[in-house]
Amino acid sequence: MLIYLAIFAFVVYFLISVLQFMRTKSHNDKLLLHKMDDISQKLDELKEKKY
Repeated sequence: MLIYLAIFAFVVYFLISVLQFMRTKSHNDKLLLHKMDDISQKLDELKEKKY
């Protein structure tokens, strides 16, 4: 009985860890996309100023 409780606790801990990782990754991906958009806009502005 104790082994089942330990396995259940490990599964719950693992799921919580995965969810926290995915939430952090999602946030970082949004920041990265925003930064890439900013860089892309600045590159377009530089190209327009050159010509």
